[in-house]
Amino acid sequence: GPRHYCFHPTLDILYFSNEQGCSVTGYRLDTSTGTLSPFQTITTLPDGYTETNTCSQIQISPSGKFLYAGNRGHNSIAGFSVDASTGRLTTIGQAATEAVPSAFSLDPEGNFLFAAGSESGRLASYRINGDTGELTPLETYSVGQRPSDVLMTNLGG
Repeated sequence: GPRHYCFHPTLDILYFSNEQGCSVTGYRLDTSTGTLSPFQTITTLPDGYTETNTCSQIQISPSGKFLYAGNRGHNSIAGFSVDASTGRLTTIGQAATEAVPSAFSLDPEGNFLFAAGSESGRLASYRINGDTGELTPLETYSVGQRPSDVLMTNLGG
């Protein structure tokens, strides 16, 4: 059950979050035919987790070094490092977040991640470690009932 996808910024690769499969699948894109070929599927959950979960959004950092997917049920953001030449993913881990993280977004520079908890009505903020991709919790903000989208933009300066 693919739900959302994102393109790698420099490689001919797409990544899909698999809503029912609790995983991410990487596909090579043949730009001459438009066809996709899967090359990896990796879980978004920690070993041993058996409770109900579905995946939500997926986003890749502007540098292409890190990829993130939301876990609704485990209530976490799964992080992955991305191999620069092959696009293969390696698990960084899961960062706890607000209940039912249906929407999240990275800032345009890839330094911060904001995740909305559709059940909690709160927005959690994280600093992204530029070397490891790990998420460090910062603040949480009340944003009202059932937030459904998070959009980060550069307002100039």
